[in-house]
Amino acid sequence: MYKRGEGDARGDFDNDYRNWYGGLWSSMATALQLPESAAKTQVTGPRVSVTFVNKQAANPIIRSYSAVGMTVRANRELQRRDGERPSERSTRHLEIVLPSGVTYNAGDYLGIVPRNGLDQIQRVLLRFKLDAGLYLTITPRTSVSTYLPVNEPVPLLDVLANRVELQDVATRAQLASLAEHTQDTAERRHFSH
Repeated sequence: MYKRGEGDARGDFDNDYRNWYGGLWSSMATALQLPESAAKTQVTGPRVSVTFVNKQAANPIIRSYSAVGMTVRANRELQRRDGERPSERSTRHLEIVLPSGVTYNAGDYLGIVPRNGLDQIQRVLLRFKLDAGLYLTITPRTSVSTYLPVNEPVPLLDVLANRVELQDVATRAQLASLAEHTQDTAERRHFSH
């Protein structure tokens, strides 16, 4: 039906292949007594389309404040970690580069959307025996707006990584809620005081 193809790896192997392949289909169509249209190369477009979605831009906090991303120019620890009186606290000095067209005046707010590290996320997953592949649906019980994704299944990892602050200090109301739901009587007494 058609000549055997061969190429020399020391030469232009790709060109050898293209020269051989160029006449393959017309030769096969002739040998199989098919119409010439069967040998014509079909011009096709891309087989797939890829769309990128910036989930941070869709974050309700970012949308509600018309927030924009910024670059951290400097990030220094101000607490002493060595010497006679090392501090376990962390106080940081941050310098932020504002995007073009953005201004900052005294009284303006700078918000930081939480991003939790892998260590904190793993700690939560282990503590509450959660599967990292779970999806959850958050259903609001009041009409108060929230920055959390509501009424749609979302990956648990997305919520733990980008939507809640895992290192925030628990409030009295949160501790009371924990006490209300615990099965352990001693813990309930401890948290309710």
